[in-house]
Amino acid sequence: MKVTIATTTYDKNEEKESRAIINALREWHDLGFNIVVSDGGSSKNLLNQMSEIGKIKIRQRKSEKVGTGIRQAIAEAFRESDVVIFSDGDKGGSYGFQAKAKEFLSELEDRDILVVGRTDNSFDSYPPFQRKIEREIDNYFYSKFIKRISGQDVSDVTYGPRIIGKNAEKYFTDTTYETWAAAYEPILTAARAGLKVGEVKADIKFPSERKEVGDFQKAYRICQAFQLVEPIISQMLSRGEIKHLEELLREFISKTNYILD
Repeated sequence: MKVTIATTTYDKNEEKESRAIINALREWHDLGFNIVVSDGGSSKNLLNQMSEIGKIKIRQRKSEKVGTGIRQAIAEAFRESDVVIFSDGDKGGSYGFQAKAKEFLSELEDRDILVVGRTDNSFDSYPPFQRKIEREIDNYFYSKFIKRISGQDVSDVTYGPRIIGKNAEKYFTDTTYETWAAAYEPILTAARAGLKVGEVKADIKFPSERKEVGDFQKAYRICQAFQLVEPIISQMLSRGEIKHLEELLREFISKTNYILD
């Protein structure tokens, strides 16, 4: 089984972000993985640093939209591999995912997609507002929807990494979303089509060097929550599932108001 890492980058001048990206890519390289990066306009300095890492292909894209990057990176990675691990560009050792990547691959034998979730203990290390949004809105609605359409259990979709088998490739490369929903909607579509979706858990703690405070971050998290729930709404609309949609909208408004109070 050949495995390639697919990731997206976009960083013009944020030193901390650039450092996190390089550290993550080096860790993937040190674990022996080939890497495909779809870059949306990073600084020359970051591009030079990335190019110095072995086993890496950098594909620069004209669009800064993350959805384009996700599709490009995954499609390119599947040209050379049977399995693709998609992860955010800056999620490295400080998050604790890479160390378990090879162990998780064995879980893909009877699954088409594996979602990497967090243990309850590690989830508690995340900022309170982010934790509430992800647990009570994002994860709640995805878990409920996936269970209803496929009978499968997935509890934490919001951390990000996906281990994708060849059978699921088209769902990730065909999605038309240009937000981070491009990494979420394919899970719904694949599950509805009968593909097997599983979950593995890792002790992934929030990096101590990162901070997330203030009204801007709260507004950002609320907007992101709506972006991620939108594919569920879209699927309900397209299938005429009006009662389920009404229930979702009532719950979304209620939960958002509760979290903001």
